Amino acid sequence: MNTTTEFINDALNKIKHARSTRETLGSPKALDTVVKQLTTAESVLALVRDNSVLQTDAVRNEVKTVLSLARESDLIFDGLIKVASHRLPSILKATSFNEQLKGIHTRFDKALQQASSQILGVAVGLSGSQEDGYLVQFNTLSDINERVKKVLQKNLALMDFLQAQQKVQERDFNGAISLQPSDVKAFKERAWQKPNNQVLKEFSRASVYENTATSRLNIFTGNIGVEPGYVSSFNGTSTVHHNTMGSDSSIITGDIGGQAALEMMKHMWRGTTND
Repeated sequence: MNTTTEFINDALNKIKHARSTRETLGSPKALDTVVKQLTTAESVLALVRDNSVLQTDAVRNEVKTVLSLARESDLIFDGLIKVASHRLPSILKATSFNEQLKGIHTRFDKALQQASSQILGVAVGLSGSQEDGYLVQFNTLSDINERVKKVLQKNLALMDFLQAQQKVQERDFNGAISLQPSDVKAFKERAWQKPNNQVLKEFSRASVYENTATSRLNIFTGNIGVEPGYVSSFNGTSTVHHNTMGSDSSIITGDIGGQAALEMMKHMWRGTTND
C-alpha cells in the first residue's frame, strides 16, 4: 500500500467516525454543513485512492490537508458529544465549538476545491519528451475521465484540451494521439491561464451564525469588483441564521461590481451618521 492510499484510508476512517458520532447530536445546522462536506470529501478521496494515476505529488499534498481537516472535525464532534452527555445544552450552544465548526466549514471548502482542481489537472495518459515528442493513450484518458466526471461533474483538463483542439479524431488504431512539444506547451499554458475556481457543484462561500448587534450590523460575503468590466467568478451559497441585529442592518451574499460597487464602498461602511 503506497503512502497516498494510507493517507486516504486514514481520512476515510476519520470521516466515517465523525459521521457516526454526529448522529447522536440531533440536527444543528452548523454540524450539518460540515457533515455534508465530509461526505463530499469521502467521494473525492475514494476517487484518488481507487485510481493511482491521479496520485501525483500535487494531489497528495491536498489529500494531506483534507486528512488534517477530517481529524479536526472528528475531535470537534467527540467534544460535542462529551458536552451533550453532561446535559448542558446552554454550554453546548455557547462554547467555542460553534466557532470551530465555522472555521472548519470555510477551510474544508477551500481544501476540497483545491484538491479537485489538482485532480482535474492531472495529465492522464500523457507520456514522452521534448526531444521525442508526446503520446496520449486516449483509452486510458477516457476511462479515468469518466470516473472523474462522475464525482466532479467535469472533464479532466487534458480531455477538454484535446476536444477543443480537435485532436481526438486523430488517434491511431491503438488509441494513441501524437502531440508536438508545442501542443503540450499550449495545454500547460491553457491550464494555467484558466484556473478552475469552482470545481465542485455545491460549495459554501460563508457561514454566519449567532452574531448579536444592538444597532447596525453589515454582513457582506461576496466579492466587490470596482475595476471596469468586472465579472463575478466565485459563486456559492452563504448560510446566515440565528443572528440578532438592528433595523439599519444589511446582508449582501452575492457579488457586486461596476458603479454599484463604487457606491457601496462609499456609503455602506460609513456608519449611521450623515456626511
